[in-house]
Amino acid sequence: MEERIKRQLLKAQASQEAHESGATVNNSNSSKVKDDRWKMRQKRKRRHLQSSLEKHLTSSGLRPHTDFDAVIPSMADVEDDASERLLKEIERGTDDIDALGAKDIVKELCKQACDASRHLQNLANHLGTLVSDQYFGKANGVARISLEVNDPGSESDSQSGGDLSYSMVYSRKTKNDGGKKAKPFVVKINVHHYEKLRDMFHAIHDTTACTRPLHVSPAMTLGKNPNRYSPAANIFHHLIFCLLLRYASLSGAQQLLDLRGGGMQGAIHSEVFDCIEKQDGDQDITECFASPLNVYTSRYFSIFHNDLDWHFGSCGDFFSVPMGFFRKGGVHEANPPFSPGLMLQMVEKMEEHLSFADSMSSKGHNCALSFIVVVPSCSSKGPDQNIIQKFAGASYRSMLKSPFFSKHIILNAREHGYVEGSQHLRPTRFKESQYNTSIVILQSADAKNREVESKCFMGLDFEQSAREAFASRHQIELEKRRENNPGGVTDNDKVDTGLVPLEFNKEKRKIDDTPRKRGKKSKKKR
Repeated sequence: MEERIKRQLLKAQASQEAHESGATVNNSNSSKVKDDRWKMRQKRKRRHLQSSLEKHLTSSGLRPHTDFDAVIPSMADVEDDASERLLKEIERGTDDIDALGAKDIVKELCKQACDASRHLQNLANHLGTLVSDQYFGKANGVARISLEVNDPGSESDSQSGGDLSYSMVYSRKTKNDGGKKAKPFVVKINVHHYEKLRDMFHAIHDTTACTRPLHVSPAMTLGKNPNRYSPAANIFHHLIFCLLLRYASLSGAQQLLDLRGGGMQGAIHSEVFDCIEKQDGDQDITECFASPLNVYTSRYFSIFHNDLDWHFGSCGDFFSVPMGFFRKGGVHEANPPFSPGLMLQMVEKMEEHLSFADSMSSKGHNCALSFIVVVPSCSSKGPDQNIIQKFAGASYRSMLKSPFFSKHIILNAREHGYVEGSQHLRPTRFKESQYNTSIVILQSADAKNREVESKCFMGLDFEQSAREAFASRHQIELEKRRENNPGGVTDNDKVDTGLVPLEFNKEKRKIDDTPRKRGKKSKKKR
């Protein structure tokens, strides 16, 4: 009996040892597999990082076919055309910076642009791409933007001048914080521009021709919970959010902090368009340089047409318009950003379209094409000439010497004004121009022949009407605001920024400095 029990114990012990040895082999194999997988992941990460670095390396004459970001170039180099123009502007515009110092500034800007582009690409690869189909259905994990109404009488909106505005709050869960929501990113927009963009969005996406019409309900009926919004409302809010950030980044970081830099998106008064339409027989006018935020007419060109602006009716980019687009003639307005290289390129493009119009006229087709260009005047010379006039001189002189030139009107400084480029964020809309402005009219042969009979733009009536339409409305607007809010509005009023970066949206906390007692934690006061 004892021998049998002893044999069973030995057998059980042997089987247990065999099992343990097999488990050790399996564990070693599984750990080896895990190590191999980890090594493969690290190898893929290094390969991806290397390809990302190679894609953004700066080298003269080597540029990618397409930039990763619409504003920041994927590769920027000191010997690029834009860098050379900036180098000349710094050398001529400042006396205290020599050529070597200017080159160091441009080199540092190129380095920062490449670093920012690489960071944006890595961030996009980490977060993934958002498509509209993700909003239809459950849409788990999709970050949504909530819409909040700012009460004009509340303290949070006290700087907006008493005008009603919306806050678009973007927040998402972060994996590093245990699924907690990070600090929200807030973008503000005036009610007028929100409704304007909503109508423009419906004109494209809420028609009978759309396979999936997208209709956005009025803002007052949406509520604060974005999970209850319709897919159309969520898509619309994301487009507005991207639109505001895109044009703010194009104007510079100043607009994020104190609304500076909005002049790049400044626009002419609506009365100027009414004046042009009256002289031209109430024909539709195309704005050659506009955005969904500052556009007035129904047809316009904008810089971000391909991925963003077409949702709001943009016809394309002016520099990408093919020959024959203006084959029906008409009058078109151009108020470009006051950038020397861009203005010179604009004049060359207009002359190409006008030459095409003349070739159509030689074949028996009537093509009366006119461009009304609004640019800074560069007639003054000498030390008092400002930096804008210095570098805009090439495009300015090329228009006055162009064979298509017809008329030139000069508006004196402080006697005319524009619509503020940050009008969608400000409580005020108008600003006064500090420099002389020129209205230059370029016309094809048929348009000039028509002027001989009709005197639409060559007569004194148009010049007088244009001066009245361009007259500054800044002081009138301030007077009206003073009447509505006596003593509360000044010319140097500081208005709400509208765009609130994360680092400027943190709550200030005061910590109690009393000594700690054993077993108790010090209290924190907010």
